[in-house]
Amino acid sequence: MPYDLAPFATQLSTYAKIHEDDRNAILSLPFELRVIPNSRRISYPGQDQIDFLVILEGFSLRQKLTSSGDRHISAVNIAGDALNTSAMFLNEIDYEVVPIPGAMVAVIPREAAVALFRDRPAIFAAVFSWLLVDASIAREWLLNVSRRPSRARVAHFLCEHAARMTGRGLVEHKTIDLGITQDQLSDVLGLTAVHINRTLRAIEEDGLISRHGRSYEIRDITALQEAADFTPSYLCSSM
Repeated sequence: MPYDLAPFATQLSTYAKIHEDDRNAILSLPFELRVIPNSRRISYPGQDQIDFLVILEGFSLRQKLTSSGDRHISAVNIAGDALNTSAMFLNEIDYEVVPIPGAMVAVIPREAAVALFRDRPAIFAAVFSWLLVDASIAREWLLNVSRRPSRARVAHFLCEHAARMTGRGLVEHKTIDLGITQDQLSDVLGLTAVHINRTLRAIEEDGLISRHGRSYEIRDITALQEAADFTPSYLCSSM
């Protein structure tokens, strides 16, 4: 199956009006397709050469590590997301990008990406808007981890993930691919894997979801959103 940058162009078009010539400029960007076979970082602090990364299929994590190796996952990226936009403007990053095994990642030469942002105002506006939405999501995650109880915390992640996946056309029959393991989810939510499993089981027993491996059927989205204290406005047009 051939891959192109259409998911990225479509994602950007939700944040600013992208004309046909802008879309064609995105689709004309040179890139190398990498299929990630294992959980290895592809962008990290201190990296000598930072190219622009876009995920075309699958999932990717943004994470930071303590000096002792403890991990916090600060984002779960889905198809269409740029993975290291800030590095195109700051020349460095303070986090790691780790695709989930099987992810398809487009590696775009940094010079080509920067030239696109410089020469195409509509694309720059869309990218800037995406950075603002990304910051909005990060603030919501901080609130989720620091102030919501475990049931609301887990339910909120499910609601957000479902909203973003739906907005990208990645949901079938109300079923979402979570993309990550419960161990990884524990590093997202600041809860133990045992606690998360117990909480998911309780949410499932209440009839809000149904689990099949990493696939989650949302059976009662209204009740799930109420349990999560979920208001989607912070996602802006990314839904």
